[in-house]
Amino acid sequence: MTTKKKLAISVTIVIAIGLAMYIYVSLITPYLATQALRKSMRDVTRKSTLYKINDILFGLFADYGLANIGLCGDGVGYEQMMRVLQERGLISSIMRDPAYPEKKYRYGCSEDYYRLDTSLDRSNDTDAKNDGGVDPALYEVGSALGANTVKVKKIKE
Repeated sequence: MTTKKKLAISVTIVIAIGLAMYIYVSLITPYLATQALRKSMRDVTRKSTLYKINDILFGLFADYGLANIGLCGDGVGYEQMMRVLQERGLISSIMRDPAYPEKKYRYGCSEDYYRLDTSLDRSNDTDAKNDGGVDPALYEVGSALGANTVKVKKIKE
């Protein structure tokens, strides 16, 4: 093989590699970054939703006790709890997951404690790992965190 042919092949390979790198940098990297940003924004929305619900429940819990207003007992899960809040005019609609409306947040309670939780898109979320709950894979809020988690009956959707 002549030197000119070797040079032509080398130049072709370098151009192909450069083109592949350009495609990766200009098309694939922004897509991956956008996906990560979307996951992050959905997680922020999930956390915000749980905090809003937690604020409402905390006030009701302090004023009345959850069992006294139908927010705790057999069969009370997330849907039932949200319906009670909606009937009382405390929320306008049942809050749903931003990416998967059919996926529900989870709610559990006992006479003295309650907890809401949900899974997040990002498995390495430091808020979920440090929220005081027992499951580092779930984002948890409520009065039943840490040692009080065992005092909450079955968590339901």
